[in-house]
Amino acid sequence: MSFTSDQLISEGSNVPLHALNMSVRNKLGNFLDPEGFVTGDYSNDFQGLAEVIGFDFQDIKNFHRHRKPTQEVLYQWGTRPELSPTVDNLIRHLQTIGRADDVITECAHLLSKLYFILYKPFAECLLLSSK
Repeated sequence: MSFTSDQLISEGSNVPLHALNMSVRNKLGNFLDPEGFVTGDYSNDFQGLAEVIGFDFQDIKNFHRHRKPTQEVLYQWGTRPELSPTVDNLIRHLQTIGRADDVITECAHLLSKLYFILYKPFAECLLLSSK
């Protein structure tokens, strides 16, 4: 089964970023760690993602010092609630930097699996208990 960005945004609504497992983080890094190029207003790598999230120039320079900069961006984002670190916002930001097609195609099954394992049973339980 394949998933669209819109489906993942809907499913990932309010799912905290720290719910992403290492498989998803590593896969994202495979796409975003290599230096990209500017497409539109942002670069299509971890730097563009960090900029769209709301990190400043100095933060982005510091991410360069890490062996896995995408993982550091995701970690730091998860510690900053004012930047709304949720899975649906991650998908939106990937769309903004022009990486929704390739990244989502490769990661959709992992993201959707995460949602169904962690959140759907809880949500269904709440719905059943409210009847």
